[in-house]
Amino acid sequence: MVFAWTSALVLLAVFTANGNSSKASSTAKSGPTMTATTDIHMAGTCRRQTALAGDDNTATCSLIVDEFSAAKTNQWAPWTHKPVCTDAYRAGAGGKKVRLQQFCVFTDATFRGGRGISVIAAPHAAAAMAHALDDSGIPARLRDHVSTPLAGDPAFEHGPIREDGTGNAFAVQDIPGQGKGVVAARKIKKGEVVFVDYVTVLSQNTFSAHDDMSTLGIEDTGKADEGQIMQLLQVAVAQLPATQQTKVHALAHSLGGERIRDILRTNVFGGITIADASYIGLFPLGSRVNHNCQPNTYWRYTPGYLSQEVIAMRDIEPGEEVTHSYIPLGIVHDERQQKMRSWGFNCTCSLCAAPENKRLLADQRRRRLLAIHTELVAFGNEDPDTATTEVDRGAKRLGEMTDEMLFLIEKEETWPLLCDYYPAVTRAYLAIDDVVRARQHWQNADEAWATYGGEQHEFADELKELNLEIAAQEKLMAGSGSSSR
Repeated sequence: MVFAWTSALVLLAVFTANGNSSKASSTAKSGPTMTATTDIHMAGTCRRQTALAGDDNTATCSLIVDEFSAAKTNQWAPWTHKPVCTDAYRAGAGGKKVRLQQFCVFTDATFRGGRGISVIAAPHAAAAMAHALDDSGIPARLRDHVSTPLAGDPAFEHGPIREDGTGNAFAVQDIPGQGKGVVAARKIKKGEVVFVDYVTVLSQNTFSAHDDMSTLGIEDTGKADEGQIMQLLQVAVAQLPATQQTKVHALAHSLGGERIRDILRTNVFGGITIADASYIGLFPLGSRVNHNCQPNTYWRYTPGYLSQEVIAMRDIEPGEEVTHSYIPLGIVHDERQQKMRSWGFNCTCSLCAAPENKRLLADQRRRRLLAIHTELVAFGNEDPDTATTEVDRGAKRLGEMTDEMLFLIEKEETWPLLCDYYPAVTRAYLAIDDVVRARQHWQNADEAWATYGGEQHEFADELKELNLEIAAQEKLMAGSGSSSR
């Protein structure tokens, strides 16, 4: 499925040739100038400012490596294969062709213990993420996990299975009516990392079950030729090591069209952000996890390591299928079914197939959760000049809503929603000058994001800003001798 990969929203899903045998020994010289974005920093690579033909306002930057510089220097480090790139143009003034942003396939066959990675991106974007290719910088929790090829014994695809809890926790096997799936090989405890996977194909394209065309990131200014798009996809997979190619070709392809493109569109994870640009990623093992509207795992993606961790939200018993929600958590039955139908199937998970009274109770809880969030946001956004003067009553109401929110999230087993609810609670308490409880719930928010979003989560800046607001209020109250209300 095409997954949404967002660590937390109100309704949230905690979301696809031959080359050198070794890496080139040095960085290639600068090639032709291409459009560069201002938010990507590439130390030492920007030599001069010029302009693309027909657009004097377009700032450009000489890039580390692309198809032309590779051909000129015969070097394309840190990649193991010479880049293969598009040629995209649009009509300019007087019918003159104006070159658009170039996109290339960049492959590193040595990535993560020889698993390999192919990146489809603009050359400047590939340069910005090149540091993530280095296996030596991977932290122990990812490097040493038994499910990864970096852990040691290459004879085991995902590590040995041991009952003492030190070995692999899962097996990939046939699931009736659902193709392949992931099943617990032993008891998996809440909070345990079930497995670690690394991206195999990372692309700035938008492959969606709902889109007929991919524009390679080129918007209204033009599109790459469809044949070029297919060439990039095919090259991206063909340049991977043989074992990874086999894994990619074994994945489901259910949406129709050319096989490689169909495999990617069926299995990619979306919503991956690198240097403020959106990407999709194919994780061969992660793609084996089937959907459930009340899942027992959540994903945690770390962009700096191009890694995916699948983590148990509750205890998982031996033989139980490991599941994830393909759609946002916390939405009601009819909305879930509508979303799943748009991807070509009706959901028959335990929650959707439950007796009507159980489904209705779940829907009631989920609607109430949304109503609580709406009220919390209203508290936080209230104009101080018009805020209630009955502060005790306001604090009491916030306490009641917070307790009810925690009760409902526990009942619905949608714990990643805390990433969005705790900041809303924090802002609400800050709005009524209760900095003690604001601080307490900021700490809860920080912990929730660390748990469900990981060390490089997307909400870090917002949490820092909220922390500064609380600190300023604490300082103000300390200076005035006032106690928090």
